[in-house]
Amino acid sequence: MSERNLYDLVASRFPLEVKPEADFTDAVQKNLRNARFMLLVVGDGIRENLEDMLGLLQQQPQMLFTLGLVEMQIYECDGLPGRLIVPQLVARTNEIVRAVVRVENPHSVPITIILPPKEARRTPSEQEFLESVEDPETRDIFVKLIAFAKEFGHVQCATQSVGARMPFHNTGDLRLFRLFQSGTVGVGQSRLDRQLQKRGLPDDLAWTLAKEIAGLFPGVDVKQDDPNLSRRLSAREVAAKFDDFVSVYRRVIDQLKAMNPTTTPTPDEDEPDEDEENVSDQETQLTK
Repeated sequence: MSERNLYDLVASRFPLEVKPEADFTDAVQKNLRNARFMLLVVGDGIRENLEDMLGLLQQQPQMLFTLGLVEMQIYECDGLPGRLIVPQLVARTNEIVRAVVRVENPHSVPITIILPPKEARRTPSEQEFLESVEDPETRDIFVKLIAFAKEFGHVQCATQSVGARMPFHNTGDLRLFRLFQSGTVGVGQSRLDRQLQKRGLPDDLAWTLAKEIAGLFPGVDVKQDDPNLSRRLSAREVAAKFDDFVSVYRRVIDQLKAMNPTTTPTPDEDEPDEDEENVSDQETQLTK
C-alpha cells in the first residue's frame, strides 16, 4: 500500500470541506507552531503522575492545546469471541482562549501590555466534591468511604478527586485509595509499594492489598509489574462489597501500624498523588 500524506488522507475523507493543499499545509504548520490542537493520551490504564500533568500544563500560558486522558476498559468473556472495549474520559484540560498581541513595524512607538493577575487555583472542599458527583448512589458510597478514611486518618481534596491518607509515624502520609468525580475508586494507583520502599520497608503489604481487593471483584486482576488493579472499580461495585472492601483495608492498616520505618522520604522522593496540584500550598485536610 502506497504511503499517503496528511493532506491526501483528509481530502479522501472530507473532499468537500478540505482547503487547497497549499492553504491546508500552511494552516497545519501554523496550528502546530502555536500549539493549537487536541492531544489525546489513550491507554488501558492512566497512571497518577500522568493525570497530574493536567494541572501543570493548564498553568502554562504558552500552551494552547487541549489535553485529554482516555482510559480503555477492556473486558473478555470465555463464551464470546473478541474483546469489549469501553473508553472512559478520565480527565481533560479546560479550553482557555488566550490573547495574542502581535506588533508589526513598531519603530519607536512604546507599547505597554498589562496582564490580569493570575488567579490562584482553589482546591474544592469535601462538600463541593460530593456535590459534583452526579449519581446519588455513587455519592452515598463516597460518603461512607470518606467516613471510613477518617477512622484511620484523613482525606485530602484535589480538583477532581479525594484521596484517603493515613499518617505513618513521622514520615508523612501513606496514600491508600482515591475517589474520582467520574464515579470510580482507585486502588493501587498510588503505588503503596514505592511508598513503603522509600521508608525502608518491604512492599509485601502492597501486593497483599491489591490481590485481596482484586479477589473481591470478578474480572479484576493485579498487574504483573506493580501492585495495581487492572482497572479502577466503579462505586457501585464497591457498594456491593463494601464490608469486605473495608475489612481488607482494616487488616492491612493494622499491619502497617505495627511496622517501623527506617528512613523518611524527602519531598523530592515522595511521588505526588493523582490529581493533586501544589498540594503543599493548597491541600485541604479533613480530619476525624
